[in-house]
Amino acid sequence: MLLVVNRLKKDQDFQSVFKQGRSFYSDNLRLKVKPNQLSVSRFGVVVGKVISKRAVKRNLLRRRLTEILRLKIKAGLVKSGFDVVVNVKPAALGLDYERLALEMTELLKKAGLLNK
Repeated sequence: MLLVVNRLKKDQDFQSVFKQGRSFYSDNLRLKVKPNQLSVSRFGVVVGKVISKRAVKRNLLRRRLTEILRLKIKAGLVKSGFDVVVNVKPAALGLDYERLALEMTELLKKAGLLNK
């Protein structure tokens, strides 16, 4: 689970990222990134009902993605000062943890959010 300081929680924060953020895509994930004025980066993961009608499957994807992000933040690999929303595409349902981690890493690189 992400630390509280690293979570996007308010609806207005999500809406701000959706409206003003830049988009980055992979086969199974979409990243929306917007700079913030904070000393930390905050993340939100959106897994809609389009992915699966079953909450168990949606929550599994959400938990996996937040754990991937938590480990990257803890290791100091993610730059500070950004709000990020991760949207999951339906094709991601069949992916295992390693493939999700690889795609997330590639997307973060593409967005310029990883430290060297």
